Amino acid sequence: MLHSALKTWKNAATLIVTSNKTPPISVKNCCNETYNVLMLKRSSKSTFFPSAHVFPGGNIEESDASSKWLEIFRPFVSDTQKLYQQFVVHQNAKERSPMFLQATESTSDLPREISYRISAIRETFEETGILLAKRRHVNTITTLNQYGDVLDLKPNEIEYWRTRVSNDANEFLNMCIEKECAPDIWALHEWSNWLTPAHMFTKNSKRYDTMFFITCLKSAPVYSQQDSKEVTSMSWESPCVTLKAFHQKK
Repeated sequence: MLHSALKTWKNAATLIVTSNKTPPISVKNCCNETYNVLMLKRSSKSTFFPSAHVFPGGNIEESDASSKWLEIFRPFVSDTQKLYQQFVVHQNAKERSPMFLQATESTSDLPREISYRISAIRETFEETGILLAKRRHVNTITTLNQYGDVLDLKPNEIEYWRTRVSNDANEFLNMCIEKECAPDIWALHEWSNWLTPAHMFTKNSKRYDTMFFITCLKSAPVYSQQDSKEVTSMSWESPCVTLKAFHQKK
């Protein structure tokens, strides 16, 4: 109780989405990277890092940890224990991120290694229209994937569900039930954990403890579109080009 009272930040999840480049690699690529990274430009009206170029992500929602997700994942794993074994990492407290070491609020909640992945996938869908998910009876999951699966939906279906999920995070679970799919949590790999630096935090600003995941796609999705609310533009850029633009203060 005391810990909750003293806490001055919100938990969040972010997803670094990369995609293989279509050969041949451009000579303009200063570092000869073979992949691009999805970058989003935040709205100038945003209360947190306005106009900044960021990765998709956002707040953790209660529905992301709902035990109802176990029914969604059941067709892909033999039992709940096996699912937990694939994701829950047991490390010394000095080595493991505090975000995962903290006890969940309820014994019925999913482990954070799973719920935070769901959150990152949901936020990516809301902001970009890219849905990392697997259909039932198509793939049998046994190990973590090298590449993420993007569910092939018609643009009008994507926009319909994006609106619903943006208005109510619970709708993400309902969408997966209706479309008979599951978030491709197997394609997300832990990258890093960042807490907004204290010197950037003021009385009227926000602070986030964010878990960063990374996923790789074989190719950029056929359809993707910024939500034009939180995000005003999006692009696939090589890390070299992105870093160069940052140093040039673009």
